[in-house]
Amino acid sequence: MFLPHYLVVSILGNIDIAEGKHAGDISSVNGNVEISNNAGADEVSIVNGNLEMGSDVTVRNIDIVNGDVSATSHLTVLKNVETVNGNVTLPVQSTIGGSVETVNGDIDAIDTTIDKHIKTLNGDITLSGTTHIAGNLIYKESESSWGKQSDDKPTLTISASVTIEGDIILKRPVHLDIENDALMQKVVVSYRIQLDELNSICQSEHNKRTRLLKQLFGSTGKRLYIESSFKCDYGENIHVGENFFANFNCVILDAAKVTIGDNCMIAPQVGIYTATHPIDPKQRATGIEFAKPITIGHNCWIGGMAVINPGVTLGDNVVVASGAVVTKSFGSNVVIGGNPAKVIKSVDLNPKPD
Repeated sequence: MFLPHYLVVSILGNIDIAEGKHAGDISSVNGNVEISNNAGADEVSIVNGNLEMGSDVTVRNIDIVNGDVSATSHLTVLKNVETVNGNVTLPVQSTIGGSVETVNGDIDAIDTTIDKHIKTLNGDITLSGTTHIAGNLIYKESESSWGKQSDDKPTLTISASVTIEGDIILKRPVHLDIENDALMQKVVVSYRIQLDELNSICQSEHNKRTRLLKQLFGSTGKRLYIESSFKCDYGENIHVGENFFANFNCVILDAAKVTIGDNCMIAPQVGIYTATHPIDPKQRATGIEFAKPITIGHNCWIGGMAVINPGVTLGDNVVVASGAVVTKSFGSNVVIGGNPAKVIKSVDLNPKPD
């Protein structure tokens, strides 16, 4: 179906725009739209259908509900691309004059220029080649995502040659696969802003603090509480179980994964550090840093000013005495203390009444 420079409408049918032709506005319900090579259209609106485009296609604006957007190469969109329940695939040498936004859909762009922002809710973003974003990259806040396990989180993948002029704003937990150091620093800034907001909120605003923590952490139980101030590297690598509590001035350096079980308590000024550096001074001077994951079991109590070092695993029901420096792993049901920490005694799980 083709009407040059006029409105093209279809219900329960497909629309094909022939090669080299330009349609006006296109509106389709329950049907796909295909625009061939060197063709184009003005406003494209589809409900329950996909938009498939060839090479060197130009359209003014794209708005899709329950459908995907894809093209072969050299796509030009003068304004915006927006989808709900659909993916957006932007091919090589594409130019978007406005923004790209999805709800429940992925965005995949290679060698693409986007003149405004890129934004998604509940979708992966993959940017590769020489893709350039003039505005911000935004993951919108999603209450349904708070505290979700890591497998439920979207992934942000950015290759080394991608550039983003604006900020990277993460308002929900996201897996990170970023090869570009400068853009990784933008992510760190985003996390720092969230931490500053958390630490500025009055303790009486419990619901707001909990919302921010669940937004920041990789996964949580339903109940958690952390006193201010709290510091971490990213937050995304921290996974805490049900009924988690941390007292004042807790620091978790989560360059690697930190897993803490149910019913754990952390006293004031505790440090949990996954980050480490080479012992050799020459290697250390080069700036090399690496990280080892830390795992703390269920029903553990970490005493004030204790330090948990990189690579440590603690079993269930472990009590760490105040001021302990834990440099190696321990099994379940023990009290440990000292520098370096060692077993002081066992935890009796069936104590006799006094």
